[in-house]
Amino acid sequence: MNPGKAGAAKHPQQHSGWKPAILSFFAYWVTRLVGLTWRLELRDESGQLQTDSGRVFIFAIWHNRIGIMPVADGKYVRRERLAALVSASRDGELLARTLQRFGYQPVRGSTSRRGPQSLLEMVRYVAEGYDAVITPDGPRGPAEVVQPGIVQLAKVTEVPITPVSCSVSHCIRLKSWDRFIIPWPFARIVISVGRPIAVPREADGARLESKRIELEQALRKLGDPPPEGRSFRG
Repeated sequence: MNPGKAGAAKHPQQHSGWKPAILSFFAYWVTRLVGLTWRLELRDESGQLQTDSGRVFIFAIWHNRIGIMPVADGKYVRRERLAALVSASRDGELLARTLQRFGYQPVRGSTSRRGPQSLLEMVRYVAEGYDAVITPDGPRGPAEVVQPGIVQLAKVTEVPITPVSCSVSHCIRLKSWDRFIIPWPFARIVISVGRPIAVPREADGARLESKRIELEQALRKLGDPPPEGRSFRG
């Protein structure tokens, strides 16, 4: 991925200040350098990621694993245009700027701030051919509980949701609401991609809830340690 290609323009919700700029620069290079040592393995049940089909994806990944996504994308997926939904709060500024350095287009919003606007922005980006990266339990949790926004996005755009998770052999867990995962250098990371979950355009409330539960269960299963890797945690 070409850093800055998709996110070169400053987003209107981006907070100014030198601290987020410096910290995101540091986070970007630490992730890039440490990521070079990670032993990554891809397990793709979808069979779609490495095909040159030109299709658009909606990726769902738990908030505590989003920091691994740019490294995995750079090695395996190499998607050119990615739009990521990130909290509009000041707490989300570091993540937004770091993802922007990796070439993601941050879309600032949450269920509590800019919710409808951010959903419309994501619909527009998907229509323009961007892949959407959604942390369905963000930005404030509860951790690993899917919120309904991503299901609505899939319904409106008619793009299936592709669940993505990972298991990490050795990591640091931050004392945040989601216990954010930072893999140690040389950690083994198994990236698991599940089968797409389609949401019909005519889905009613009960069907949407059924799809929400299906996605939640898929993400939890994908994050389980592999049978041969009992030392895995995270």
